[in-house]
Amino acid sequence: MSDPETFDAWLTAHGEPGWTAPTADPQFTVTAHRDPTGRIRLALTLSNAATRAPRDRGFLPEVSVYDASFEATITGGSLLNMGYRTVDTDYRIAPLVYAHGRFCCLDEDASDPTAGRLVTTAFPVFRQAVYESRPDLEPTFKDLAQDPVRVLSKIADHMQGFLDRWDEYLASEPPLSDEALEQCRADRDAFADERRRFAAGIGLIETDLSSPSPDGIGLAFCWMNQAMRRMDAPGGVYTPTGPPAVRRWRLFQIVFIVLHLAALTAREPSGEQLRDELNYADVLWFPTGGGKSAALYGITATAMFYDRLRGKSFGTTCIIRFPLRMLSVQQLDRILRLIVCCELVRSIYHEHTRGTSEDEIWDLGEPFELGYFVGRNNTPNRLTDAADTKWRDIDAMAMQNTSWRRENVVLPTCPYCGNEQVALRPDTKTVRLRHTCPDCSRDLPVSITDDEVYRYLPTVLVATVDKLATIAFNPHFSHLTHGPAHRCPDHGFVTFRQGSRSEPRCLAREHCGRNPREWSAVRSHDPAPALAIQDELHLLAEELGTFAAHYETLWQHLCRTGSGLPSKVLAATATISDYANQVRQLYALRPRRFPSEGWVDGQSFYARRHDDLTRRIFVGALPSLMDTSTFSLACGDAVRRELERLRALDAADVITELGLTTVTPDHVDEWLFAYELQLYYVNRKTDADHVLTHASRAGVTADPAPFQAQRLTGANRLAEISEVIRRVERETIATPAGRRLAVIAGTSLVSHGVDLARLNVQFVLGMPSTLAYYVQATSRAGRSQVGLVFTALNRYHLRDRSVFHFFDPTHRHVNTLVEPVALNRFSLHAPRKTASGLVAALLLSEIGRDSGALEAIGPAPVDFGKAVQAEAWLAAVGEAGEMRLRDSIYQAFGLRSEVLDSVVAESFRLRVDHVLDELLASLSGTDPQLQRRLRPRPPTSFRDIDAPADFSALGGFASRMFTMLGGDDSNDDLPDMADEGGNT
Repeated sequence: MSDPETFDAWLTAHGEPGWTAPTADPQFTVTAHRDPTGRIRLALTLSNAATRAPRDRGFLPEVSVYDASFEATITGGSLLNMGYRTVDTDYRIAPLVYAHGRFCCLDEDASDPTAGRLVTTAFPVFRQAVYESRPDLEPTFKDLAQDPVRVLSKIADHMQGFLDRWDEYLASEPPLSDEALEQCRADRDAFADERRRFAAGIGLIETDLSSPSPDGIGLAFCWMNQAMRRMDAPGGVYTPTGPPAVRRWRLFQIVFIVLHLAALTAREPSGEQLRDELNYADVLWFPTGGGKSAALYGITATAMFYDRLRGKSFGTTCIIRFPLRMLSVQQLDRILRLIVCCELVRSIYHEHTRGTSEDEIWDLGEPFELGYFVGRNNTPNRLTDAADTKWRDIDAMAMQNTSWRRENVVLPTCPYCGNEQVALRPDTKTVRLRHTCPDCSRDLPVSITDDEVYRYLPTVLVATVDKLATIAFNPHFSHLTHGPAHRCPDHGFVTFRQGSRSEPRCLAREHCGRNPREWSAVRSHDPAPALAIQDELHLLAEELGTFAAHYETLWQHLCRTGSGLPSKVLAATATISDYANQVRQLYALRPRRFPSEGWVDGQSFYARRHDDLTRRIFVGALPSLMDTSTFSLACGDAVRRELERLRALDAADVITELGLTTVTPDHVDEWLFAYELQLYYVNRKTDADHVLTHASRAGVTADPAPFQAQRLTGANRLAEISEVIRRVERETIATPAGRRLAVIAGTSLVSHGVDLARLNVQFVLGMPSTLAYYVQATSRAGRSQVGLVFTALNRYHLRDRSVFHFFDPTHRHVNTLVEPVALNRFSLHAPRKTASGLVAALLLSEIGRDSGALEAIGPAPVDFGKAVQAEAWLAAVGEAGEMRLRDSIYQAFGLRSEVLDSVVAESFRLRVDHVLDELLASLSGTDPQLQRRLRPRPPTSFRDIDAPADFSALGGFASRMFTMLGGDDSNDDLPDMADEGGNT
């Protein structure tokens, strides 16, 4: 319309006399019925009976009711607790549920069930209490390094006091059922066993340190604490910029470390009486952010020093496995820093006077080093393969530009000086792909290629679970369990000759000019790793868990044949349910959990729940007119606008308005900055795209302030993920707003191993597939401040609605609601997938290294990667040799385990025998490579469930598009197999 008068005239001419705008028509109804027990169930319903009028030329009358709620008070009766039947029965907890919501929830803060008063809400809120270690018994690194026995004995005394109080509780005839009382006594006995093992660990330390010349586990424990004192100092280990941020152990951490000292000393003949510890797989459970990793680092560092003290001068001490490559991004930095701190301590004592005797000198072996053992998509398998289309060889790498060297770096932060510009440096002379700091010019002690891992046997090896499949393809994997046979003067360990028969080489292949006569023979002391640590145990489930289970028992069998003893298995998780069955199925070992709980919910010897303190605030929503991503983005925008409004106020006004009690005016800006970064956890990559598009547009338009956004999914390279994590850690309030990262959209990739103090606001876009994922995802928020978690649930998904309707009990008892892990190592179809890998691995890493088994064809070692060697051996040893191989396969499948059902195991053995008959028959082929003769071939990944089907694009343009989309990278993670000459 040209002017208001024209518009008013048009309305007068076209208006409908007597028309009134439709409005909402709220109605309240009550129905009642009596259940079989005689109790009355009430249904209170607030509904909108308005009929939405049809759209009239673009106009849609608004008749909705927003943020509806009601209050009801019951008179002449009382509300009864319905309970929460999905929570496992536990004598410690009694879920209180007085109402079941239908598209609404009970407002727990406003309701008073004891008075019969109920109040509903559309936005339920749950405040998760703080659960933390007891601060009164936390020993310092310094005290433990100087006088550990006195400090630890004090803790042992308090443990006995807690046990005495538990006995008093049981003697008081508590109001528990017979079943609950039995469970309480079992829990008491579990804690008593923890105290016994802790006292035994103290005894081991005291025995060593009280000797005239300590050289065992006690000294290793003290040195470990010396190294830990340097771990958390800001800056680099060699150039700290301030005092350490962490100076003491949490109570559960130090107890965990001490009670597992027996598993380390059991590896020596003097500790033979302790070897039953190796028959247990111990699960460390503590809420996320509680410090599980530090406890594992402590026992790892102790094992590193103990290995050197007992004569293991080289070799791998600990292998740490992660289910996903992304989980190790931040962990790698921490572990490398641990190794550098330990190496600093080792170098102080190495080749110095030992004890009081001037004639004895410490020989603490080779320097400590870290190994990164993952798929070829992230790091090269070899440095000598010019035909590798992705990585090429070391010569080609040396010609790459600075951008390539930065983009493919695994550890960009220097642990020595703290510089964050570490880059790859291909060293053609030594054939190593080094990480070099441009600031301090030091090479980081890390190996990231398979060949370097086999050549130098890093002290700590960080690997993905899938990487264990490589054991079926490379005989040099046996270095990890049996140790190497030789050492090349220039290029490290080697057992099986490479190159042609006329020009044999070490693992540097054509880059080495040494003759094998120049190799020196080596002998490993207890070559198998003392520790095998599994992080995020709950992720090993279903098919992945079954395949991993077979290779885990294969690993333990090979450790026994190589060292005489298996590795001590430690596992960590923050979500635990039916862990005992999972451990038995996965490792075929006896399960044990640490720490044990007390007899009161939320109160154990190690930690306390503070119900008056909040760790995270969960806000639920069940949007009706928009999807979860749109709703979450709208909430995120609202939070951002509120932050900007508060920033514009005077600091004192902010404190008054929000009722802050611990924040001073000088720190208000920093406190607001802590809530600036928003994490959007999505279940679909398309939602991540939606979040990134919306946030990027809002950040560019500066609505309400400029910021930047990032997306993290499985498509991101390792270096990209590392850069985002370091960017969050690096940015401060001094960083200009337009260059600050304020939004991260991430899939399940960010739900594990991403520990950032700035992540305090999170949006969950629909429930993840399991509650375990939900717990892991939401624990990203609230590491430094009170976390705010907005959970948007999909009203069209029954499971999401159930979580919303029972929002409070679901979140209050979430740890007991976590679904048990589905895992069955005796799945009848599994041998068809894994047996070939086990056969190949046993031939390569056991039979090929066993002089007794090889008497018929010559001295060890023999590379059975050459199929003719395997065929010749089977022909020479006949039925007896085949039965020996079959027995090893039974051991590798865990069929001899005492903790598994023998009847089921025997039935499974028949299935294994059937598959083995086919596999052994397939060895009589023509292919020169063992793995290619086996039918089916060994799996290259534990995630290979179905047979792969190759497909490609038709036509030139389509082929180019297919290549651009990554269609030519499908085999990036295949392990290296032998070439035509049988070289691995």
